[in-house]
Amino acid sequence: MADRLDFGMLATGMMVGINEVANGLECGCVCAACRAPLIARQGAIRRWHFSHAPGFVACETGAETALHRMAKQIIAQWDDVTLPPLEVRVSQRSVTGQTIARDVTIPETRFVAEKGVIEARCDGFVPDVLLHGPKGELLAIEVCVTHKVSRAKQQRVAEHALPMIQFSIDLADDSSAEAAELEQRLRESTPEWIFHPKEAELRLQLEADKAWDGLVLKYRGDFIGDGVLEEGDFDLRELSLTFSPASFVDVRVGRQVLTWGTGDLLFVNDLFPKDWQAFLSGRDVEYLKAPSDAIRTTWFTDWVNIDFVYTPQFDHDRFITGERMSFYNSLYGRTVGADREVNFNAPSTWFEDDEYALRLYRMVGSAELAFYAYSGYWKSPGGQRFPPMQATFPKLSVYGASLRGNFLNGIGNVELAYYDSRQDRGGDNPFVNNSEFRLLLGYERELAKELTGSVQYYLEHMMDYGAYRNSLIPLIMDARDQDRHLFTVRLTKLLMRQDLTLSLFAFFSPSDVDTYLRPQVSYKVNDQWTVECGGNVFFGEKPSTFFGQFEDNTNVYGAVRYSF
Repeated sequence: MADRLDFGMLATGMMVGINEVANGLECGCVCAACRAPLIARQGAIRRWHFSHAPGFVACETGAETALHRMAKQIIAQWDDVTLPPLEVRVSQRSVTGQTIARDVTIPETRFVAEKGVIEARCDGFVPDVLLHGPKGELLAIEVCVTHKVSRAKQQRVAEHALPMIQFSIDLADDSSAEAAELEQRLRESTPEWIFHPKEAELRLQLEADKAWDGLVLKYRGDFIGDGVLEEGDFDLRELSLTFSPASFVDVRVGRQVLTWGTGDLLFVNDLFPKDWQAFLSGRDVEYLKAPSDAIRTTWFTDWVNIDFVYTPQFDHDRFITGERMSFYNSLYGRTVGADREVNFNAPSTWFEDDEYALRLYRMVGSAELAFYAYSGYWKSPGGQRFPPMQATFPKLSVYGASLRGNFLNGIGNVELAYYDSRQDRGGDNPFVNNSEFRLLLGYERELAKELTGSVQYYLEHMMDYGAYRNSLIPLIMDARDQDRHLFTVRLTKLLMRQDLTLSLFAFFSPSDVDTYLRPQVSYKVNDQWTVECGGNVFFGEKPSTFFGQFEDNTNVYGAVRYSF
């Protein structure tokens, strides 16, 4: 089997067996590795197989890649997977300080799947198959033909607490020359655990996770030495208690990082706080999502799943104030910094200046459909008041929906929302943001082996534009465009068994005529050490546009991370 191709790839990207296609070149297949056309050889003597068409050199990895892709395709169509048991040695510290070790067996379970996605991007890593359960559960599956899961991917999986198993296939085994035979072989094999979330919960964690009687207390914080402000700080990112009062309800109370929606670094229905200072200055992208002090309740039902988040005190974005990065201030008509820091007044009364967020979601076929609602305030300043001159956070309601699923051999998503600016519904107050309609379209797919690409289109459309134009003070206030268009492109290449990651994320606005580039190189030295470098590069024709205002803040950065 090592030198014989048993599976070919159609123009649609679907893998097929030799017994599923016509003979000869009429099979319409190409090699999954080199994309050269294949011939289906269905003779009377030799075992049926594919081979490269005349004039095309047989590639060395064709059989391996074809077997790997066919196995992923088969697994993605499964409606259940048997998860093997796992033995874990757990260390516990008694009240006297003595460390006691014992062996715990996590029993065999069955994962029920509603859909499978091949090579879905998961924030820094790409599992071969990602299975989705009926209640939002996820299971990542790897297929090993010659290369086992890299250390870098294992670390990423553990960081996201994503359960992952690995099936191993011997390329030299002739017992899986047809799709049905391969599926039977996969079904009869026992996968190995790459990461089991319960194993992480059972072991002692430096993050101070402690579970008892169905309660989980989680703590995580960062000590920060700021070389710009020449001061130290501590950022408490998580201090939460999770429990399940019923089998179909989960509750999490306390400080936690919340997110939902379908965008990649673009947010339509995600009205949870963001840390734009960290994002634009080069910190890891995980710090873009700032923590909230909130109560999150999730109900799981057969028809729809419900997320409800209550924030008793308004949590605004960590926006650009001028303290660290300069920005364009329309009131002064120029770029300002520490000399003109934003003076703002945020709603802060507990249980009065509060926020509500709601999400209803379910699977429709192979796609996830969701509806959203939010009641609170603009997350970054959306108004001005005089005197004194202060930035304000007007009241805001948001209603939206999203759809995400398989599309044209990749993953497509659409998300939209109506922003109801409750303190300026007529659009005639120039000191309060108008209501808006926002739209996001996205598409992602594998472009080549270990190379993924994605594109997005984003629109902000101002409502009541005529009333807004008429309300402006002549010669003092410049008018915004009614529509802001934005395109993004992401390219990610994994090398050296996924230990080296090259990535580029580019924003371009044709309406503002400005650009923001985020190149990054990351290398996993070993299980503990990671080094990376990157940049935040801004261009713009005018200093008043969103990215153009940060042109003087272009920066490069380097980072060394030690995990233990």
